[in-house]
Amino acid sequence: MLNEGDEIETGNRMLTIYHTPEHISILENSNDYLFTGDLLYEEIQCIANVPNVTKVYGGHNTIGFDANLLQEVGNAVKVLKEKDQVM
Repeated sequence: MLNEGDEIETGNRMLTIYHTPEHISILENSNDYLFTGDLLYEEIQCIANVPNVTKVYGGHNTIGFDANLLQEVGNAVKVLKEKDQVM
């Protein structure tokens, strides 16, 4: 069982586990790349707070995107939730 904050060494890489609703996200610490499952509203809000992320690779994306975009999307989702536009 993997827990929030667990670290796994895989050869020359260290991975840190982050829990999101129904998924986990894995931070590859040497490049600060975050590998996620599905990125829906709650997941975005959870992983937007993971420190030091430079790129995010979602479960359905073929390329990574800049972590700053994740923060912007997280903020937009928060506003939409406040206006009852999303659940």
